[in-house]
Amino acid sequence: MPNLKRLPLPPLQDTLNRYLARVEPLQDERQNRRTRRTVLSAENLDALNTLHERLLEYDARLAESNPESSYIEQFWYDAYLLYDATVVLNVNPYFQLQDDPTIKDTPETAAQGPYGAHTVQVRRAARLTTSILKFIRQIRHGTLRTDTVRGKTPLSMDQYERLFGSSRIPPGPGEPSCHLQTDATSHHVVAMYRGQFYWFDVLDTRNEPIFATPEQLEWNLYSIIMDAESAGSGSAPLACSPQSRAGVVQHQGLSVPCGRLHQLAQSQADRLRAVRGLSRRRGVCRRSAGRAHAFDAVRDFYHQSRPHQHQPPLNVQTGTCLNRWYDKLQLIVTKNGKAGINFEHTGVDGHTVLRLATDIYTDSILSFARGVTKNVVDIFSDDDGNHRRLFKCSPDAFVQQVFQVAYFALYGRFETVYEPAMTKAFQNGRTEAIRSVTAQSKLFVKSLLDQDASDATKIQLLHDACTAHSQITRNAPRVSARTVTCMRSTASGTNGTRTSWSSHPSSATSPGLPCRTTS
Repeated sequence: MPNLKRLPLPPLQDTLNRYLARVEPLQDERQNRRTRRTVLSAENLDALNTLHERLLEYDARLAESNPESSYIEQFWYDAYLLYDATVVLNVNPYFQLQDDPTIKDTPETAAQGPYGAHTVQVRRAARLTTSILKFIRQIRHGTLRTDTVRGKTPLSMDQYERLFGSSRIPPGPGEPSCHLQTDATSHHVVAMYRGQFYWFDVLDTRNEPIFATPEQLEWNLYSIIMDAESAGSGSAPLACSPQSRAGVVQHQGLSVPCGRLHQLAQSQADRLRAVRGLSRRRGVCRRSAGRAHAFDAVRDFYHQSRPHQHQPPLNVQTGTCLNRWYDKLQLIVTKNGKAGINFEHTGVDGHTVLRLATDIYTDSILSFARGVTKNVVDIFSDDDGNHRRLFKCSPDAFVQQVFQVAYFALYGRFETVYEPAMTKAFQNGRTEAIRSVTAQSKLFVKSLLDQDASDATKIQLLHDACTAHSQITRNAPRVSARTVTCMRSTASGTNGTRTSWSSHPSSATSPGLPCRTTS
């Protein structure tokens, strides 16, 4: 693990200046004058200084009792674990993996493959699972290559310990919130098919993979499919059975799942033993159907969509959520070989899961290549920083301008835009908020609708907008919008709305701070 500095608490005035700069493009003059008058009033500054001092004192106590920590962590965990609304769309992110070019979904594959119509699905799931087991071995053996920025700046690796064997656990009777449970000694995988749960061991006691090749794993997965298919061949559709509704229960908010899961336990006691195992290992979900359209794949990895007899309303997401387990990381593989990852967000951020997705996709392809020839180079070389520049702009900044152009063209207004910037260059860093709407971006977007603006003017305004965005991105880890959230939470707690002296989930000695979480 790299030896990193602690996440700094920026000066209060820097935080206020940044806040005022970010809200100004979203307000008219009257609104902005009122905002500045409120923020900079003597009464407000006095209260903010008091809250800021409390955060500084909390960070100092935390640094002394648990040096490998961050002041933001407790607030971060509360923000997710106290969130009482559906995690689907609102919390759980997803990644879609590129198709495996060595596995073709064709009628010939279905007819001639050893697993019939499920050949593509079984092979893709087995390859990705085998690659994930290699990734887990590196984590547990301490051999996972340290993340860096352009091969130079090391990044915090603490989140990888919570990537596997972790799950959100719903609150029990009398408990105020969910909690995140991690078991670093688990050795099995849980597979889900048509709402049925199955588990089997995949690692030995030394955390070495039991299945050395994907082919050794394929028959296990195919047997699961066949068993679930036979279970659904009776008079009652499997989708209507109580045990198939776990995903539906989970997306209803933290106050619902505990009682509903108890009902599932009574209806299917043997299966619950596998469900309990979900708190110890990741899940493999396989859909019984799959479609080729990109939008359908996106909906699958979010909430398992289903063909509709009638066209759903515009901008409305529809899905069944049946064959999903939203409280932990899931690898999802559809019948036509599409694959993605949907993950519980409390303990890990997108950058961590993106590293997993990149590694396992590349390894699964190269493992196949090594089966043909041994002369295959190892994966993963450090980024040399030679990124392609669109219009000589940062690719990220360019894409952010495109988002704003699209939204303005659809709705005719600018809205608050959030983009995460990782702060993993600091110990236990998470993310910081980039607010992408600037005065420069508004000028560029409006220029595209101005018939009198020349192409040269539009390109210059694009450069200006991208430069402003890049500057905000560079400053994000040092000027924290999260500090405002922490101060607001602290203020709510001291006002008696909710006060909790709680410990950091990974440390029983962490000093508490009165806090009320707002999402």
